[in-house]
Amino acid sequence: CFSISRGMDWVRTYQAIPRLIEKQLLYGGAKAILARGEADARGDFFGDFDEWKEKFWTAMRETFGKDGQSQEILPLYRIENLGPGRIEVLKQPGLQTGTILSNVELVDMNHPIGRSKRHMEVELPKGMTYKAGDYLAILPSNPAQSVQRVLKRFQLENDNQIIIHLQKESLTYLPTGFPISIKEILRDYVELAQPATRKQVKQLAEACPCPPEKFKLLAFAEEANYTREILEKRISVLDLMERFAAIDIDLATFLEMLPPLKPRQYSISSSPLWKEDVATLTVAVLRTQAWSEQGEYQGVASNFLANAKPGTKVRIVTR
Repeated sequence: CFSISRGMDWVRTYQAIPRLIEKQLLYGGAKAILARGEADARGDFFGDFDEWKEKFWTAMRETFGKDGQSQEILPLYRIENLGPGRIEVLKQPGLQTGTILSNVELVDMNHPIGRSKRHMEVELPKGMTYKAGDYLAILPSNPAQSVQRVLKRFQLENDNQIIIHLQKESLTYLPTGFPISIKEILRDYVELAQPATRKQVKQLAEACPCPPEKFKLLAFAEEANYTREILEKRISVLDLMERFAAIDIDLATFLEMLPPLKPRQYSISSSPLWKEDVATLTVAVLRTQAWSEQGEYQGVASNFLANAKPGTKVRIVTR
């Protein structure tokens, strides 16, 4: 037998019952074919059991004269790698995988007016080239703060799984027909910070049952007010939903209102005469009080790059 017991510091009781059972079996004439196994619950008891188990089956075969059936030992899982699907879904087939080699802060962030600027080196995929003055287009992910705002608004958890069903013939930039986490959708597929269009402001007004809030939204949708109050302040659909709590739209409608996440272009700050397979970027990281006056605004791509540690894989193309 094999038994697990609490720690060996319980001197008087450690393995006391298994030892008593073994003693009585031997007294009654039983013959041990293998030394009793024991493990400390505070130690590596899984490892101790695996080691004892191998000896057990060997002893069983020797004792009963059985060779045992040879069985191919297969791993529990088999992984079929389908590759990155986001590029195809977002209709960005030119993007390939590059690697962040270094990411260095250039500014003394302890200075009262210090604003983060990062110097980073990006290894280009094989076959990708550039000339001095070219751009590097990068497909980012949305800041975690923005994703959490949406989850909070719709009372969702990080690990909520959804399936997006396409109910009519139409092109879509969202993955459909299979389970995916809502966090991944919000992080990697949609623009969360883009200013709301006039049409979207009207749509939100129609979905608002509160007369005072509906009146304000309709006023924002008027041409004279829209540019000043929405466009210039970069007020997003999410900003409006947080400001006007009575707006009643479901997650499907919200996702349909959002445009697909797009690559951002940065001027390459190096020359291929230095390294033809490495491009450098010098990026100002945008973190500032939101013009909407609703918390902090974080630039999508600059913060994505600022948080990319050496070794991070990024989707890029030179232009």
